[in-house]
Amino acid sequence: MAMKRVDMLDVSSSKIMEGFLPGMPDAQVRECCREEKTGGQHFVMTLPDGFRSPPGYNAASLDVYVLEGAFWNGEQLMSVGSYTYIPSGRQTEAFFSESGARILIFSDRKFEFFPNMIGEVDPNADDFVPVTNTWKMP
Repeated sequence: MAMKRVDMLDVSSSKIMEGFLPGMPDAQVRECCREEKTGGQHFVMTLPDGFRSPPGYNAASLDVYVLEGAFWNGEQLMSVGSYTYIPSGRQTEAFFSESGARILIFSDRKFEFFPNMIGEVDPNADDFVPVTNTWKMP
């Protein structure tokens, strides 16, 4: 897959993307790369202390890894090393982080979050993967 790459270990030097997250104005996003054909993206999202998002759905399927901190996805706690896969159109609960978090997200197409709306799961997407604590895997 051809990607426009921005190779860096320190993603903080990547420009903050303005207006990227409807319904989540306090979160910051720094894009690592984007696949020009599909619009798929790799980016780091930073959630500040006390962050809250509304429930909703995303047009893209998402691989979500927690790099730092922790946040609640509804009643599921995601902390450092946690992973989940959310298929396109699947309803997500409200996100909440008491002390902030940094999250690495891979999307299969352009990230488009629709706050307070109910989507329809893409029948071609892979199955939902609940929160997995990757450091406990064999």
